[in-house]
Amino acid sequence: MNYLKEILIVILASIVLVKSAGLTIKSLIRLSYFLKLSAFSISFILMAVATTLPENFVGIQAALSGKPELSLGNVIGSNIADLTLIVGITILVARQIRIRSVIAKRDAFYMLAIAILPLIFLADLTLSRIEAVILIVFYIFYLNRLLHQKSFFQPEKVYIKKSEALKAVILAIGGIVFLIISARFLVNSAINLASSLNIPVVLIGMFLVAVGTSLPELAFGIQSIKKNESELALGDLMGSVVSNSTLVLAVTSLITPIKIQSWQVFEMSAFFLVFILITFNFFIRSDRKLDITEGIILIFIYLIFLMLEFGIEIYA
Repeated sequence: MNYLKEILIVILASIVLVKSAGLTIKSLIRLSYFLKLSAFSISFILMAVATTLPENFVGIQAALSGKPELSLGNVIGSNIADLTLIVGITILVARQIRIRSVIAKRDAFYMLAIAILPLIFLADLTLSRIEAVILIVFYIFYLNRLLHQKSFFQPEKVYIKKSEALKAVILAIGGIVFLIISARFLVNSAINLASSLNIPVVLIGMFLVAVGTSLPELAFGIQSIKKNESELALGDLMGSVVSNSTLVLAVTSLITPIKIQSWQVFEMSAFFLVFILITFNFFIRSDRKLDITEGIILIFIYLIFLMLEFGIEIYA
């Protein structure tokens, strides 16, 4: 009967997750008007960092436990889930994602390069503290570049009083707090549920935790698209991948350098990550929208990745 309790927590946490994402969306949009920033920029600054807090939490705990390689697996899994399963589901729910900004296409290329950088650093099977500092430098560079892109956007001219902006900040912080808390409850309950059903722990860590920590991006993306703010959805997804690949891994490596025994453990997932990054960039540049066909393809790619990883684990 314990699994019924976990199912109830999963349902309640999911409801809170979606509601808090909606509250945060409204607050960020109003705050972007006050700051005269594009929705895309403020999405990266606030939401992309906030929605990667679960990954950061996993990374810090893994490093303090002397298992920093768990953070690497979570980051790779989260990035793959973000760019396939999460964006695919978002597209299917919204029917399509319109790409209204040329800058979004350019940032997709920067995302590709930055996401591959940690894999290059791991060629010697170690992500050192020096390399962690380099990742932070790239993170700051990308953030600074994005802040200077506001001239490329034409945000809606809406007058917002300081009192309204302060209220928006408070509501946004509250929304983010509830979003992260509900995501943690969701992940913990999902892990307990999977354990009760005798699902292998290694597969839970590689897929369930990675997907679980990506749920804020899914909730945020769906709410953004429904409110016709596609820049917010794309900004959050691409910003989350950049944050995962730089900030999350850097924080983990600064505490305890990430060392892997062999590339065989991450070989399949690293290959899929590079393939997905290239595929996502191709889709972004091929048209002014991501349609249902592309959403189905991305989800199908994730399912193939899932089956291959399960197959390797079973026959290992």
